[in-house]
Amino acid sequence: MVAKLRDLRRQADSAHPDVFTDQTPLRGPLDGWRYFIGPSACIPPSMLVRVATVEEWERTYPSWNPADTLLDTATVTPELHEFLVQNYLSTVHTLYPILDAPESIQSLQNPTTTSLTASQEFIRCMVYAISCHCVPRNARAMLFLSLANNYHRRAMELLEAATSKLNVETLRNVMLLAFHSMLAPHQGNCSQLVGIAARLCVDLKLATSEDQSLLHLLLSVVCVERQIAVTIDRPWFLDLPDSFSQVEISGLARHRAIEILYILVSMQSTLRQAELEGETRIQVSQQIRAICTWVTSQERPLPNLIAVLQETKLMLGLDGDSKELIQIYNQEDCFHTFLTPHWILRAARAVLERSPSLESGKASREFLLALLMLDRDTVRWPSCQVLLESLQAI
Repeated sequence: MVAKLRDLRRQADSAHPDVFTDQTPLRGPLDGWRYFIGPSACIPPSMLVRVATVEEWERTYPSWNPADTLLDTATVTPELHEFLVQNYLSTVHTLYPILDAPESIQSLQNPTTTSLTASQEFIRCMVYAISCHCVPRNARAMLFLSLANNYHRRAMELLEAATSKLNVETLRNVMLLAFHSMLAPHQGNCSQLVGIAARLCVDLKLATSEDQSLLHLLLSVVCVERQIAVTIDRPWFLDLPDSFSQVEISGLARHRAIEILYILVSMQSTLRQAELEGETRIQVSQQIRAICTWVTSQERPLPNLIAVLQETKLMLGLDGDSKELIQIYNQEDCFHTFLTPHWILRAARAVLERSPSLESGKASREFLLALLMLDRDTVRWPSCQVLLESLQAI
């Protein structure tokens, strides 16, 4: 038996001679130094990004195993349904209320309901897919990506029936697709989908509606469109009346996150750093400070909204900290879109520019975190490799 086991080990070693999976730290030639073979090579142990352990994950969600679920994606357990829906509502919906209507949420209430319309089932599948992409980064987050692909594939089978009419329901469904394409751009043309959603907003005359849920849907479309336009330097289609962005500082407390987000992306898309002089700069600075107060006073601050706030400061040359922006991106509950790596690159360059020397900037914790995040995002978006290499070449 022992001889048989040794033969099997030799066969396995010869079949994969170049595979090395052991991450045990090894002593280098210099006493006290460590190095790693594998994805953590040349990164000091103190700089490694902490992720939740499998044990922590199982203590939080003890009644189901996502690895088992992946083997049978035709069945969604009540526990998995609750996790994905709550994750979507707490991370995406709080900032982008695309489904801010009772009829839209109805399809998400009961996981065992089978009498759903094509549109309701489409919404459920898209919420599952988006939520899988926004799972907090931990030891098992990557398992959800293949699960997201399965749900998206099912949603695409329902697309024609779910978007057959010119109504608000179709707009919500198209916007779910557009938002999903920000997380998985290889599965949809983001600019095209957002353009269709913007055109539907005009055709449905949402800007003149008095329904708050429709206005929030409109702002969600505008914010996504402007964020794409600002980040990759493209024109946008939707322009709203000035009354949407003329918000009294004293009245910010009454507003929702999407309205604050709209104010910030409006600043990014309409103001230029060179134009901020005199009274204009004072007014913008006061509004930014008021928004900072609003954001920090929330019972549950939204990291993605805080990130947009810091992006606005960085873009307009206001009193902002690029290091703080990088730290926000690194938070476990801050989900990344394909736009995030572009801002990581900008923030990392700002860190270098504001450092006493290039060497001290490259040695800073935030610069190394930027490299780590770009490297991690390359797994999902291979084009990030170009951004990573450009930062490493500085």
